[in-house]
Amino acid sequence: MILLSSTGCEYNNKRAMTLLEISLTIAIGLIMMSTAALYYGGALQKSKESALKQTLNETRKAIDAYYKHYGYYPDQLEDLVSGNYVYLRNYPLDPVSGQRSWLIIKENGHTAISTETYTGPVYDIKSLLDDYYNY
Repeated sequence: MILLSSTGCEYNNKRAMTLLEISLTIAIGLIMMSTAALYYGGALQKSKESALKQTLNETRKAIDAYYKHYGYYPDQLEDLVSGNYVYLRNYPLDPVSGQRSWLIIKENGHTAISTETYTGPVYDIKSLLDDYYNY
């Protein structure tokens, strides 16, 4: 004959409760991690956009400094990083796309892409990505 003691039932109840607590804790942890990942992705994109604005501003300042020094705009972006006077340390990199291609705005208003051969002075630069054209 087998007798069931009350201690055996308590052990099973405690064990089941612990499993429920662990499952609930894991679920809450996963929700918190997914929320943090969502915010991190947004913050990362905003930091890239901010870096793009800064890169464009510094390159435009360099173009203006070149114009003030020589009296005409540079023929290519490479003129800002080479020559007797260096206006930028490195050729600018688009932080959002990760490429060194830019939309070149010429003095006459025409446009060209910096990776292609183009003629005419560089008046301004913009991002090749449509979402960031107005920066």
